[in-house]
Amino acid sequence: MDPFSYIIVLTSIVLGLGVTRTVGGLGHLLQTRKRRRVYWVHALWMLNLLVVMALMWFVAYRWRANERWTFFLFVWLILTPTILYLISSLLFPDPDTVEPISDWRVYFFDHNREIFLLLAVLFPIDLIDTLLKGVEHFRAQGLLYPATMATWFVLSLIAAFTKNRRFHATFAIVFMLWNLAFAGMMLITAQDALGADMLRRR
Repeated sequence: MDPFSYIIVLTSIVLGLGVTRTVGGLGHLLQTRKRRRVYWVHALWMLNLLVVMALMWFVAYRWRANERWTFFLFVWLILTPTILYLISSLLFPDPDTVEPISDWRVYFFDHNREIFLLLAVLFPIDLIDTLLKGVEHFRAQGLLYPATMATWFVLSLIAAFTKNRRFHATFAIVFMLWNLAFAGMMLITAQDALGADMLRRR
């Protein structure tokens, strides 16, 4: 087993726990929607989190070419999945450890500060992660990449300190649409993406 395959195992486990918790939370919302008031913005952020975790899992594969592994890089690769898992825990807490939730909108705005402060941390981490892959790799992403990361960082900080429902609704929708578009572009441009050659030929 090569070093990358060995190290990525723990990263995948932590990220998988976040995916499991988020999918389970969405299932719970569907099952209890007649007894507990569902807040669509809260549910959309759970979907957003799933998209982010899928993208993170995909992008982590770019570390496969790294030849020199250190304990720092090992911890670094676990950092983002850990934060994503914490966000998933805040979006859908363990029913056995909290008081019964009757209104998810109230719950969402009671915890928006913690949720979005953690989300905000992800974007500087992403910038550093890209830079660690090499300056040329960072430059290859173009100016849109750091601008996007900076925008999400600022909007996440605003979301952490405001309870304006219109802002949160708009942020959730724009974040989803942008990341779906980004995922689509990665499918088209990734050299080893399934079907990428066929799409590029068209």
